[in-house]
Amino acid sequence: MRTRNLLLILMCAASMTAFAQENISIGPVIGGNLSTLRGDIDNVKSRPGINVGGFFNYSSQSRLGLRVELLYTTMGTHFNNSDQERNLQYIQLPVLGTLYLNDKGHAFRPKVFAGPYFGYLLKSTDDRGNVYNDSNGDFEKFDAGVKLGVGFNYRLNNKVWLNTDLYFGQGLVDLSPAKNVDFKNQGVGLNVGLSFPLGTYTKSNM
Repeated sequence: MRTRNLLLILMCAASMTAFAQENISIGPVIGGNLSTLRGDIDNVKSRPGINVGGFFNYSSQSRLGLRVELLYTTMGTHFNNSDQERNLQYIQLPVLGTLYLNDKGHAFRPKVFAGPYFGYLLKSTDDRGNVYNDSNGDFEKFDAGVKLGVGFNYRLNNKVWLNTDLYFGQGLVDLSPAKNVDFKNQGVGLNVGLSFPLGTYTKSNM
């Protein structure tokens, strides 16, 4: 009887240790943004867009973490002096370093994050659906910039976390093919996702 009880205690302790060490997770993410173009371009204002995709998250035993996202995101701008707009559809890859403001084990973990993003333009259209970049080349295909923001992770149950991120993004690449014109993407957004544990990373796995 004592042996069986001891085995049960050891098994429970092992499972709790494994759970505590799970620090790799993946999940879906969805959100919205307000974006515009800044630079040598006048009479523009923000237009709404969407963010849809997934993410990979690693959190160390300290307060540091790394988050990599793969998103389909729509950006662009609206022109003040007309009903026209530009809808820029991107595949975007943000790589974000995260600092959690409290230690692991808390059900609510506020955080700050920052890092680069890389984007590839799939299509540029106007408000009527006319395609621009393929025929006229009025936007460069590649974009890159930085994102920074704040958010929190909240534990819904032992295996599922709610992730909320409020961010500001600033493009660093000139999107205009014209040599005498320079404009870049800029926007703010809010993303919400669910993370599910994928496993544990340790140096012994390298």
